[in-house]
Amino acid sequence: MKLDPERLRTLSTVLRTGSFEAAAKEMGITQSAVSQRIKHLEEVIGSRLVRREVPCLGTETGLRIAAHSEQVEALERVLARELGHKAGDSPVPISLAVNVDTLSSWFFDALNTDQEFLFDFRVDHPEYTDALLESGQVVGAFTHSPKPIAGCDCHALGYMTYLPVASPKFVETYFADGVTLESLSRAPVIRFNPKDLAWQSWMEQEFGKSISPPLHSLPSETGFIKMMRVGLGWGMEHIDVINEEIDSGRLVPLMKNTSWRVPLYWQTSRIWRNTIAELTRSICQTARTKLPQS
Repeated sequence: MKLDPERLRTLSTVLRTGSFEAAAKEMGITQSAVSQRIKHLEEVIGSRLVRREVPCLGTETGLRIAAHSEQVEALERVLARELGHKAGDSPVPISLAVNVDTLSSWFFDALNTDQEFLFDFRVDHPEYTDALLESGQVVGAFTHSPKPIAGCDCHALGYMTYLPVASPKFVETYFADGVTLESLSRAPVIRFNPKDLAWQSWMEQEFGKSISPPLHSLPSETGFIKMMRVGLGWGMEHIDVINEEIDSGRLVPLMKNTSWRVPLYWQTSRIWRNTIAELTRSICQTARTKLPQS
């Protein structure tokens, strides 16, 4: 099976921009031409590649083929640079899986204007990013796994540190007699989403088991903190994000001298190693100055 490079690039562009119209504008061709290229590619593959929704989404096969196309383009750019040729004027689109706490704390300190990339950030919990790397949907991911994913390099970054915090009024209401499993069972917890189990891990660390308290879910970093401020619940928040809130007295730790730490790793596709080498170097250097190393 031989796949036409322009049709592959068209598929990648449709999935990245989210529509046939946007892809046509970016590529400088008609929307009809985009549609014909996708249709022909689907006929060659023998499978539907694009869910024609708003926005357009890739099927499982479509995502794998788009990832293959982007890998081939990256390899061609690397080869061009190594041979002393111009590697293209347009930025390289790359998809990265990043957890919200890293985005909210130190990640952007690792970026600079010299990096010629168009970033597509897939925000997900580090426990769930392995599958995105394995399927080729991203070229780099923050993960909790120290074991390199097949075909990937793994870099240890340090430890993410979380504190259990709430408003002073909330602590007075629910924990006047101390933080116990009984009081925790009554106190509402604010979690980012169902994948966020930091509160449970902290309970198991401190009390040997977790319980099933009332749960709020709010997938918004800003809203998460505001919800704790107004006293609707307690939650686990990264220390760098929450320090200002603690210093101001708007939020307070549930207990003294307690935290929950989890190791963080940066895993990258070896196919993309040279293309994103500077980005990886910057992420590793920044993380090792921002995160505890032991």
